[in-house]
Amino acid sequence: MKKIVPLLLIFGIFSSICVYCKKDSNSIVSKSLGLQNNSLKANYSTEIGACFFLASNDTSFTINDNVTYQTLGNSNRDHLRNGCDSAKLPIIDFGNYTLLGQRTVCLMCDSVIKNVVADTLSKKYVYTIIIKSPSKILCPQVARMSLNWATVPKLPKGYKVEFKIINQ
Repeated sequence: MKKIVPLLLIFGIFSSICVYCKKDSNSIVSKSLGLQNNSLKANYSTEIGACFFLASNDTSFTINDNVTYQTLGNSNRDHLRNGCDSAKLPIIDFGNYTLLGQRTVCLMCDSVIKNVVADTLSKKYVYTIIIKSPSKILCPQVARMSLNWATVPKLPKGYKVEFKIINQ
């Protein structure tokens, strides 16, 4: 029983941190950017798959067409993994969407908040990733890398993408 109480306490702390992050993600991002909330509807669950490991030195990606997308996938295909020679990238309608990616490295128990905002005055999308770190004492020091893919409405002509990583 004595061992279960500390585990429940640790679980409760991590759960409350994650709930807090999910509830306030838009307001936190908007306040930190100093922008009114022009959040775009984005699909943050876009996954390229285990067969494409993206070993390039690029830390951010803005992909607007299928040729660039397929070239990126084929040049980073894991040929040693079983079944990857015939693996296909997920289908994205580049007529209506743009694929954004930003490489981050954080600890296993860090929570990540993602948001893409359209800044119409500056003609840019701002993709912000906030990494919230709980106490380092309670967190195993195991790093994880993510490319944080997001499919967003097609980037308008003349617009640029600004990537921001905020560590809290």
